[in-house]
Parts: sequence; C-alpha cells; structure tokens
Amino acid sequence: MNILFVSHSDSLGGANQSLIHLIKGLKKYNYGITVLIPKGTGEIIPVLEGMDCDVMIANYHRCVRTGIEIRPFIKHFANRTVIRDICNVIEKKQGAERIHLIHSNGSICDVGALISKKLGVPHIWHVRENVDFYNFSFLYPLMHRRLLQNSTVVICISKYIEKYAKEKYGLTNTIVIYNGFDIPDKEMFSSRRDGCKEDVNGICNIIIAGAIYKNKGHEDALRALSIIKKEYKVRQVRLLIVGTQETTKDQEERIRNLAQALKIENDIELLPFCGSEELSLIREKCDIALQCSIKEGMGRVTIESMLEKLLVIGARSGATEELITDGYNGWLYEPGNSRHLAEKIYQAIMCKDRERIREDAFKWAAENYSNERITEQFVEVYKDLYKKNMEC
Repeated sequence: MNILFVSHSDSLGGANQSLIHLIKGLKKYNYGITVLIPKGTGEIIPVLEGMDCDVMIANYHRCVRTGIEIRPFIKHFANRTVIRDICNVIEKKQGAERIHLIHSNGSICDVGALISKKLGVPHIWHVRENVDFYNFSFLYPLMHRRLLQNSTVVICISKYIEKYAKEKYGLTNTIVIYNGFDIPDKEMFSSRRDGCKEDVNGICNIIIAGAIYKNKGHEDALRALSIIKKEYKVRQVRLLIVGTQETTKDQEERIRNLAQALKIENDIELLPFCGSEELSLIREKCDIALQCSIKEGMGRVTIESMLEKLLVIGARSGATEELITDGYNGWLYEPGNSRHLAEKIYQAIMCKDRERIREDAFKWAAENYSNERITEQFVEVYKDLYKKNMEC
C-alpha cells in the first residue's frame, strides 16, 4: 500500500511532529510513504529523508486567511496549476508505485482533497485544530465544508475536535484517533528528586511550551507567578516560556511588558521554539509544566510532560480536560483565573503525593498514547479503505 501524506507546512511544528511519529510507526508495515510539502525553508526535509520517505516539494498554499487579506486568494488560485502538475506526477506512478490513499495532515490546506477528487483516490482528512482559535477564516467556506463532507474519513485528534468539526462542518464521517508518542525509558528519570532538583540549585522551574499566540494563556501563567512569589511567598520559582519565533515578536513584547508591570521580569526566561529533543533537555531542568491554552485541539506538550515526569497543570478547556484528571495525573484550573492557577501551582509544589501523581501520569500516558498503539488504529483505517477501494 502506498500513501501520499499532504502537509500544510514544511516546519517542525506540532502537526508535523505528529506526522513524523505516525510515519515512524508505519515503517514496520512496509507501506510506501510519499510526503508532499509546500515550498519553504524545508525544516522537515532532512527528517523525512532520514526516514527513507519520498519527498515532493510544490509551491502550494493554504486555504485560510486572517483578517481581510486579499493576497491569500491570489496564492490559493495559483494552486490550480500546482495541483495539475502534482496529479500528472502521481498518474505516472503505476503498479507497485501507484498511490492508493491520500492523507491530509491538517484542515487548513485543501490540496490533498482536491488531488483526491481529481484522481478518484480515497482521501483521509486529519482535523487537528479549531481554526477559530487561531482567528483563521476559510477562503471558500462552502467549498471547504463540501470537501470535508466528501472525504472518505475525517480523523479528529480528540473528542473535543470531533465535536467542534461536527458542529462547524456538519460532518458524519468522523473518527477520533489521538496523537502518538515515543515512550521514554523510565530509568532516564531516576535522578528526579522529591521536590526541586539539585541540578537547578533548588529553584522550582515551571515551563510553558508552544507557539506564542494570544489564546495560549501566557498571561495566566505570568499573573500566577506573581501571586506565587508575592502572596504565597515562594521566592525560588521561575517561569521558562519556550516558543519564541520571528512571527510572534508582538506577542513576546506583550509578555515582557506584563512581566515588567508585575515586577517579575527577572523571574522569567523566553526561549526559542525548538524540536522535541531540545525541548526534552529543557524539561530535565523543570518540575512543573503548564498547558494554559484555551480550546487546545489535543496538546502534544501535555502528554510529553507526563512522559517526562513533570507535574502537569492545565486549563479546564478544549481537549486538555480529556487528558488531565484533577488530582490524579495532574491538576486543572479555570482558564483566565490566574489566582486559581497560582493555587494549583502552590498545591503542586507543596503536595506530599507528587511522586504518586508523576508515576500515575506517566503510566496513564504510556498506556493510552504509545506510538505503537496509535499507529495500529491508523493501520486499521488504511486497511479498511484500501480493501474497499480495491473492491470498487
């Protein structure tokens, strides 16, 4: 079986990280894997080539815009020529090289759906995001709705996203498959101490990781840190904000200004957006992880933090509620309520049962989100579609 994956980005963001894990899991099934990526800096290319994937690069564009921009319409119109050329390449693949399935890795790019429609190949559309959260609007909402409805299967990364997709697009062809994760060796965490770790000089490091957008809850984290230091009198605590990028300078400035106003600018550190390996090294120096985002589709960093034995505190919103059970494998706070978040952070710092919570979180995440288990769910979908297509 040969699968064409279509990505909306050439970066190593969360969606493509999940795609890489899926491809890694599929390797033992000996599927032919081709990945179509848009022309850009090509961050993901070395990773894909290192996994022996065929990579196709084309100058196509997303089907969304922010605000009232006109330029995205012009770019999307140019997709027609690109799609024609891609289809010509795919149609030349015959016999063992023939493409059997097309899998689009996000809802904000319709190129995979249009290729599928043109070639008559089954299409799987992976809906990973609440587009309203990012203030995106589709260029052609009715066409996008029809393309989603006519896809063979729409995979949603959480129950929250499935509910959102059904309500927004009127879908009846959805299934839920969460993202998969590599399960680290528990022995690598043997140095983690009860409380703050020795290698960070007794300071409790709190991390909030992910792209810096307005609705990611960084303000909650900053205000909670101020409360922890000034009202709870916990002096040895600092916040690491991982996720700065060239495109988010305005949001970073907003964070720095708020930190100065709260007089905690010396207690925070902004670090650049990085891959999973670099992020894991940063987490080694941390005790608590925050997921303050509202309407989070799933949140890779939530599960990654559990698997790396951090105490996790998340906003009671979106799919985070599906991942954290308050007091069992972490804590939940009411989004927008920084005082409630401060209370949960203090509870995590002082909790005598924190080692049990770390262990329960690790065990729960490992049992439910191992890449092997998640890949098996995808394989069942692929096999079923392949069989039906062969019978047609």
